[in-house]
Amino acid sequence: MPTIKGNGIDISYDIHEPPASSVRPSNTKPYIVLINGLADTKETWPLQIPSLTAAGFAVVTFDNRGIGSSSSPPGPYSASLLATDLKSLITHLGIPKFHLMGVSMGG
Repeated sequence: MPTIKGNGIDISYDIHEPPASSVRPSNTKPYIVLINGLADTKETWPLQIPSLTAAGFAVVTFDNRGIGSSSSPPGPYSASLLATDLKSLITHLGIPKFHLMGVSMGG
């Protein structure tokens, strides 16, 4: 499981790639970033990922701070802080444009 150093913490993430046959002819693939609900890990999306990658999307999942394999510094954690963590991850990965989908607190 890869991690990056971002916003002062380690952020654990995965990128699920689409099958080669699903990538658009221009060799650009759209990205979808999935944001978990409160206390859910990046492994909470097994029912959604296959359909999204089959549709040609690269899917980014990650553990919010304090959850799963990401760092757990003392809180409190605000929505703004968690958004800054995600921005740090996306910037590090060099993803210029993406769709965002979340559930519960992640929505």
